[in-house]
Amino acid sequence: MPIPFALAMVLLCFSATGGSLDLAMNAYGVAFEAHRARSTMSILSGFWSVGFGAAAGIGWLSLELETGIMWHCWAFAAAMLVLALFTSLREVPALPT
Repeated sequence: MPIPFALAMVLLCFSATGGSLDLAMNAYGVAFEAHRARSTMSILSGFWSVGFGAAAGIGWLSLELETGIMWHCWAFAAAMLVLALFTSLREVPALPT
């Protein structure tokens, strides 16, 4: 398989995944705003942008430092584990059904 085609497929999957996640975040944000009667959508969108910017910066730094792909993947997995543990300790109210 030619490399440009493979890159196009990877970028297509990345975009579809990111778009789906953004859509889910917005749907939850609307329901959460209605439940709390307070504007939180701008906070969600802001942190979405900060997260993508941080990921791009970490990817660039990894390229500049010429780290291997395995180190990059393990560092990402560790960061996601810490983030998941941090967020799981905070109580998120259940939305009414």
